[in-house]
Order: sequence, then C-alpha cells, then structure tokens
Amino acid sequence: MTRKGNKKKGLGWSKSKRDLAEQEYQRNKIRSINEALETDPVDIRSLRQFALSCDGFVNNEIRRKVWPKLINANTWKYHDETSNGEADVVNLFKSHKDWMQVVLDVDRCGSRLPMGIRASKRRNIQRQLLNVIMCVISSSNNLHYYQGFHDICLTLILSVGETAALALANKLARNHIRDYMESDMVYTKNILELMNPIIMVEDLQLYQALQESNVGNVFAISWLITWFAHDFEDPAIPYRLFDFFLAHHPLMPVYTAAAMVLRRSQEILESERDIGFLHSLLRKLPQDIPVEDLIEESMTLCQKYSPVQLTTWAKDIDYRGHRIIECYDALIYEVSRQRPDSIIQQLIDEGKNPMESLDDIDTKDGSSGGVLSNVSIWAVSATVGAAAVAILNTVYGSWT
Repeated sequence: MTRKGNKKKGLGWSKSKRDLAEQEYQRNKIRSINEALETDPVDIRSLRQFALSCDGFVNNEIRRKVWPKLINANTWKYHDETSNGEADVVNLFKSHKDWMQVVLDVDRCGSRLPMGIRASKRRNIQRQLLNVIMCVISSSNNLHYYQGFHDICLTLILSVGETAALALANKLARNHIRDYMESDMVYTKNILELMNPIIMVEDLQLYQALQESNVGNVFAISWLITWFAHDFEDPAIPYRLFDFFLAHHPLMPVYTAAAMVLRRSQEILESERDIGFLHSLLRKLPQDIPVEDLIEESMTLCQKYSPVQLTTWAKDIDYRGHRIIECYDALIYEVSRQRPDSIIQQLIDEGKNPMESLDDIDTKDGSSGGVLSNVSIWAVSATVGAAAVAILNTVYGSWT
C-alpha cells in the first residue's frame, strides 16, 4: 500500500515538474520573441524560427505583435479605419457590388464564433468582420471578394483584433492570397495543381489511385483559400497554422495541403475508387490532426521541392503573373527593414513619418539578402534527385 501511494505521489510530482518546466519554457520563449521584436531592425529570422518551434507564438497577445511584422503589415496606418458602429459600415460600403454576399457570409459565420459569448459581443465581432472585408475589397477594383476570404478575416480578428486584422488582411490580399481574389478562378485552379507533383513524387501509388478515381483536387480548395480556417472546429489549429503560413513562403499552404493528403495515404488506398466517396473522404479533415507534425511534414516537403521547382514541373501552366509566387522577393526585402513598434510610436509622437526612417536602416547582415541565409527556414534552394525527376517524366502524360 505504501509503495503504491509513493508511486502515485512520485507520478504526481513528475507531472508537476513537467508543468513547471513547460511554463518556464513558454516564459523564456515569450521573452525571446519580445527581444526579437525590439531589435532594430526587427529580427525576422528569429521570429520565423519561433514559428516553426512547438506552439508557435504561444498566445494571441504575442500574435498581435508578431503577425504584422512577419509580412510588414503596418498596423499604425489603420487605426482611423476601424469601425465605430454598424451604421458607419453600412453607410460606407452598401453600394459595393459584393455588399450583399459579404453580409450573407458574415451572418452565416456564427458557428465559428466562440461559444457562449454575449449577443452584443457576437454582433460586435460580426461588425468588425464586415468592416475589415469591405475596407479591403473597396480599396482596389482589382480585388474581388470570394467566399472563404471571410474565414481568413475572422481568424485574424479573433486572434489579433480589428486593427491588426485590417492591416494583415490588406497585405495578404495583395500578396499571399492575391490570386484567389481574381474575377475568375483560373489562378486558384492553377495553384491547386501544384499539389500534384508533390504527391506524385512522394507517393506514386497514392497519386495513381487519385487519378484513377478522377477525384481531382477541388476537395482541397477551401484548405487553400481559407488557410484551413474553415475546416477545423478548434480555433487553436488555424491560429497555429497562421503562425506557420505568415512566417514562410506564400505557397506554404499548398505544401500543407499535400502533406494532409499524404498522411492519409493508407486510408485512401484502402478505399473504393469512387469519385464521390473519395471527394467526401478527403474534403472532411480529421479534427484530431497533430498540428505540429503536420507543420513539420509541410516544411520538409518545401525543403525537398522548392516553389520554383513546383512551377517548372507543372509544364502545361504558365505561372507568370501569379502574385502568390512573384511577391516573394519583394516581401523578403520589406520584412528585413522594419523598425520596432516602440520606435515607430516614438516617431509618430514626434510628428514624423515612420516610413521615412526606413531609408537609413540596414539589415542584420548588411543587406536585404541576409534574410535568405537560413535555408532551413526559407526553403527556396532545395533540389530533388534524379529519381524524383524520372518519376515526374514518366507519369506526366497521365495528368488530368
């Protein structure tokens, strides 16, 4: 009896020690993240490494500070554009061609709001969502609303608040998700096609099974255009994936989509080759997905098959003009030249334009190219072996 009691006590003590160690780890991580944010220029390389590490940016308070820095979304520019009331939003945007569709989608997003919140809080979040969406799509005639953009904007609002969400959504709409905001879905379909060569080289048997069923890749469209925000019930999973996607190449959701299919290979191969059945199976994601494993698998795929290689493998598609690909080099330069928020606030208080202070800033390595030196983070210089190329050449003819 005594030994059992001591064993239980010992296990309890071990759990307590683990909890304390985890708390200490998170405190140290938050401290290090804040130090990277206060470095001048902001230490983007370290922030990207934190995005890869377990639990990403830990909590939404940290995300509110980090996410805008990852893509150079200047939140200080948008304080005057947040909405003060529902009437303001209606009066500003009700004449927009997409107004009614946006209103319908915002009304339908109630299932994604936190359970148990007051009706007044729910209405306030939906008003913020309406304002963020309309501010973005009203800022340019070339930005066309699509169903799914509201999922991205809602995730941003719930995690970082309206002001930061507006800055982030504006930046994403012009870069990472720009191709999804065309007047048609041609570019969206082209981006979906980039999953194929990854699956083909990694698991030829799986690829052939998918081709035999004619299931295509439309099942993954919501994964890409919402950054998986529409497909998981637990909001913590999209938050963690957004940590990862914002910190890396704009095509990273494609790698994650491919990783999601690959990790279900056995389940797919054991299923009947029926297009309807497979589409339903693939479209519905397992809700217990180990997100840290998924992120690691996605990063591994990106290191093995760079974005440049993917676009050259898709021989029948011309990816010139696709913003999701062409924005990358400019984004690297932008994020390497950011001032800490404390300095930006000081400049604003002094009546100066924070953007003008960027002209004199040097990157950590003396040039904008320094950000690219960590290949394991940016994953743009990986090459594939002759075996992979041989597989591609062999089965290109079976592509649909």
